[in-house]
Amino acid sequence: MTALQDLLEETKECHHSLLKQLFANCPVEVLQQMQLIRLRKNQNLISTYQTSNPVFVLLDGRLQAIEERVVDIPYSFTELHPVDIVGDYELFTGMEGHYVTLKTMEASCCARLSAASYLHWMKSDANALFLRTQMLMKELSVQTQLQRQYLFMDNRTRLLLFLLRSNGQSGGRIPATRERIAASIGCSVRTCNRIILTLSQEGFVDCIHGKLQISEQQRSAIKKELETSSFSF
Repeated sequence: MTALQDLLEETKECHHSLLKQLFANCPVEVLQQMQLIRLRKNQNLISTYQTSNPVFVLLDGRLQAIEERVVDIPYSFTELHPVDIVGDYELFTGMEGHYVTLKTMEASCCARLSAASYLHWMKSDANALFLRTQMLMKELSVQTQLQRQYLFMDNRTRLLLFLLRSNGQSGGRIPATRERIAASIGCSVRTCNRIILTLSQEGFVDCIHGKLQISEQQRSAIKKELETSSFSF
């Protein structure tokens, strides 16, 4: 049996309040069925064409959502952080399989529930269902905003925004590989390399031993380049 204390021990203290609210009235039989699983970096948690429908609560680590149905080139369009629930969107919509592939970006820990146990929990716990509805509405709002932004972006602009978001609040090395950058902005690696070369020549990014770096001055220059648009940094 997995207890709430077991879940709290697997996640950071800043997430404890939400976790306690979410599981405050969770039925005992659901906790009995729940399992803790650990995943390595770059391991698939959910695959697009997977037929089983388990539900996962992300306790630690990061996931990237990869679109594989819409276009020929799989691309990453969002990141998921604790505490988030994945795999239930398909249950609520009645879809067989999954909308996206979810892959770990670093070593991660999740609590796994069967579809039947999760639905039993949501149907019997109005508080948890309300919290989950809030989470889903927020996620959908963010994704809708990003889709509207991306509709008017060319690949160069998408890459500038990716560099800005990947670099936190200060200058430094961009940890993502060219393959991941290309997947994130929705283009081929060849196109990505060509844009990076152009941005390097324009002074927006440095390429040192094949690794991308941007300084605080370059961050400021990228922001100025984008400030006439309504993109969220």
